[in-house]
Amino acid sequence: MRCRARQTLGRVIWHTLTASMHGTTSLWRSHRMFRDSHRARQRATRAQPPAGIGKRSMRDGGGIVVSGQRERRVRISRPERFLSHVMGRRGGSSAAIHDLARPQEAQAAVAPRIGLALGGGFARGIAHAGLLTAFERHGIPLHCITGVSAGAIVAAAYASGTRADDIARVGCSMRFRDVARWSLCRMGFMRSERMKRFLEGMLKTSRFEEMRLPLGVVATDLCTGEPVSFRDTGDVFLPIRASCSYPGLFQPVHVGERMLVDGAMSIEIPALLARELGATHVVSVWLQPPPCRRPPADVFQVIRRCFQIMQGRSESGWRHESDLIITPDLKSIEWNGFEAGPELVNAGEEAALAALPAIQSWFSGPALAATTVCGSVA
Repeated sequence: MRCRARQTLGRVIWHTLTASMHGTTSLWRSHRMFRDSHRARQRATRAQPPAGIGKRSMRDGGGIVVSGQRERRVRISRPERFLSHVMGRRGGSSAAIHDLARPQEAQAAVAPRIGLALGGGFARGIAHAGLLTAFERHGIPLHCITGVSAGAIVAAAYASGTRADDIARVGCSMRFRDVARWSLCRMGFMRSERMKRFLEGMLKTSRFEEMRLPLGVVATDLCTGEPVSFRDTGDVFLPIRASCSYPGLFQPVHVGERMLVDGAMSIEIPALLARELGATHVVSVWLQPPPCRRPPADVFQVIRRCFQIMQGRSESGWRHESDLIITPDLKSIEWNGFEAGPELVNAGEEAALAALPAIQSWFSGPALAATTVCGSVA
């Protein structure tokens, strides 16, 4: 029996060399022969198949994870290990082989895990509450939620267990002075310490590990320009303040040795972070900025317009990671339009209702093959 296994293994090596020149057919023949050889050696020696350990660093777009990292253990059969090694020699990837070997039925049987990624927009972020209200009313389950800037506030509140209609109520009564105060200095015009008190009254917990849903918050390292992702463990208030620190308006926030500013500087919508938190389907909510109809009239409008231009040139990454993009119709509501709270909530709710058929199709049919955009932007 052992002699036959060694002979079979020799033929496998020959066909493997042939596969590099003749493609997948020879490679698949090698796979079958190796499988037969493997079974023969198991019967002869009762060898135990080894367990492989896959370790993947939880990073967002090449950024840095400040909170705890998760490890994933996977058991790999010997034929898969062999094929992964061969493809590695030929310049391929083991992930492609793993997808090839995994039955299609198993992929289809996995229930959708929806991740919601919320973009920024300051007062316009109140629209996120309307969207969540519609999701709650129609029973759309969320696996995780991520956010930057104003989206980080809404995401953290919802992940902590605060109901969507309560978030909407607080948003409609909110004013700029509730989260900021004037404090002219060389690093910015305003300080954000008041935001902590605002968050304490809005969130039901202050720790990532105590959240009802997995939560991810993104800020930007002002020195390196890298996105900094907060998740899994640790205090949530300081990361949210950092993610909302609009450059030039708010002073940067120090977290450890890092100086952090608005997360939208590096990632406009944290769709990739939602996928890394376990989502199979990512819904991104983009609060499209109002069109520029006249030249900026003050320094704040100059900063905001520069911000919009930069984001418009670097938005392709999050779109690629999104299965569905929802764009509420916010017309000409400005970034500080808190008085338009009810209108913002209604706009978010209407956009969510328009997206419901696409989301519900994930639970009854094949996943969407391309990004779908709902709202006023096609």
